[in-house]
Amino acid sequence: MSGGFVEIRDRVSRAAIYVVAAKTGERARIETQRQALIARENAFGFDPAGTPADLAVLQEMARTAEK
Repeated sequence: MSGGFVEIRDRVSRAAIYVVAAKTGERARIETQRQALIARENAFGFDPAGTPADLAVLQEMARTAEK
């Protein structure tokens, strides 16, 4: 933080999300929510990043949505 601005210097290979909050505890609250969402995703057993068949489902959905 410098002069009222936030500057981030980083190198990312794919994508990154940065969250800046003025309120104390926001980082912990957001991380708790993120972990809960990951748990919900894992409960589905759907893993397009690790399972080619699951990725094919997403690709087909994208093709269908384009029509």
